[in-house]
Amino acid sequence: MQLSLTSTEQRVLHQRPQRSSRTCSRKPRACAYRALGRSYEGGQGAFPKQSNAGSSVDPPVLQRAVEGCCRGALAAVAAGALVLGPADFAQAEPQIIRLPASPDPEIFTAQRTMIEAWSIIQQSFVDETMNNQDWPEALQKHMINAYMYGQDKEDPDREAKAWGELDDLLKSLGDPYTHRVLPNDFAQFKVSSDGELQGVGLLLAVGDKQNVEGHLRVLAPIRGGPADRAGILPGDEVLSIDGKDTTGWNGAMASQNLRGMGGTQVHVKLARRTDQIPGEPGTPEPPVPQIVYKDVDIKREKVAISSVYHTALADPNGGPPVGYVRVTQFSNSAADDARAAVQDLESQGISRYIMDLRSNPGGLVRSGIDLVAMWLDGDKKVFNVESRDGIEQTQTTMSGKPALTHDPLVVLVNSSSASASEIVSGALHDNGRAVIMGDSNTYGKGRIQTVYPLQDGSALFVTVAQYQTPDGTVIDLKGLKPDRACRAPTSLASLPAPPLKGEGSSSGVLGSTGGPPGQPGKGDGFMPGVPLDPVTERVLLEALQKDQCIAAAEQYLDSAEGSKRGIM
Repeated sequence: MQLSLTSTEQRVLHQRPQRSSRTCSRKPRACAYRALGRSYEGGQGAFPKQSNAGSSVDPPVLQRAVEGCCRGALAAVAAGALVLGPADFAQAEPQIIRLPASPDPEIFTAQRTMIEAWSIIQQSFVDETMNNQDWPEALQKHMINAYMYGQDKEDPDREAKAWGELDDLLKSLGDPYTHRVLPNDFAQFKVSSDGELQGVGLLLAVGDKQNVEGHLRVLAPIRGGPADRAGILPGDEVLSIDGKDTTGWNGAMASQNLRGMGGTQVHVKLARRTDQIPGEPGTPEPPVPQIVYKDVDIKREKVAISSVYHTALADPNGGPPVGYVRVTQFSNSAADDARAAVQDLESQGISRYIMDLRSNPGGLVRSGIDLVAMWLDGDKKVFNVESRDGIEQTQTTMSGKPALTHDPLVVLVNSSSASASEIVSGALHDNGRAVIMGDSNTYGKGRIQTVYPLQDGSALFVTVAQYQTPDGTVIDLKGLKPDRACRAPTSLASLPAPPLKGEGSSSGVLGSTGGPPGQPGKGDGFMPGVPLDPVTERVLLEALQKDQCIAAAEQYLDSAEGSKRGIM
């Protein structure tokens, strides 16, 4: 097939092989990458691939499911033309699609990124029919639209409209989880999923209730981080960063200026009015105490951010204390942090547990598998996965080790528990290890994404497989039904959270890993990994003690049935 357009601006050639999944190289990630006259022969690192939220190492079953679909290679701008063509296909007859390229640099970048995304989806998207559409024709339509926007020099929105064509191309797949993430959001996503950042380690409060005279205010320094060691306290106002007045700044602007290469310094000017966290009980009433100004030079370094919070809760029914472990997202460090939390609680004599996954939007599949392995003996099923070619395989814990503990376990969920949270809940339930408790079904995201970094610094999230629980329960669009209800009209998960921004913020792209942007993850007021001042710690523990779901879980663990659960 050859599509040829009568335009003097024809500069784009895309060469697409006839689909032949058995004639391509068995090195699906190898590609030849040519850009601006330079060549790069890439192996596994040529196309960094991340499973469901940023891991560079896929679970073997998922990796096989993805690698079952052969990958074409991508090339970029060379000799004035945008060329995409396969490097690993053998004896494949090409179909040539000639499309117009815009002379406008920004729109040309949008077109190049569109072809890059189109090629990735062609080879990896879970639905081989591409939502029952002709995929080359879809590319042609949106490429031409983007080109035409570039012709209207009087339209100030022409570049935004051209990028919108890429978004429309992705929307045509009918999958809300296959989408492009902008460069800044992708950078924030990597911080969230990696569990570390390079900066000074500050959580900042923004918003009218938290700000004083429009300035950013420190919610808390991350424990042991550079800002913590420099003596910055909760309640300090950030007046300037490297001499730039922060009045009116949002969290993104603060993050951009606080983060940087490890070893570099940033100068921060602070105003100290009170040592209390803004908005919390105990903040002094007017008149405001005398202002003390403080200038600090802080050296940037890697700062770990934990997504796990744990404590021992007294049982209001008079029973032994309960180990409470809250996992807010499945980052690279989540499983290790949860293991350390349980080990700490075991050393305190804890003999029963509540694991809280409410409002956890998901994250890394590998992290979820490792957390399941912590509670189960030996090699147990975690989920079943089906790839685009219909092949079903089983993912196991791949562990021959005994469980960290056999003590009874209740897992708390809600309607915002999604993705990896549902994998973990389903695996522990189907293996008879835990009782699932909540007042609604979980979110219902039974699809797994792979993350592909793109040339322009953005990233493409692509659904590559669908999964079910070990017993075959379909999660997608349905969610998991809890074993027991807790009927918690004012539970902790529904308490309003302060609008946190800054280096340690968990806002932004992270919500899209568990569902469409802005869905799961709402209402999570926990601040794991940061020091708690006495007021905040007291408020948090009081909220936990009043939480109806936690009370219901404690009551169940006190029962004869609950006290035996987990003994395997």
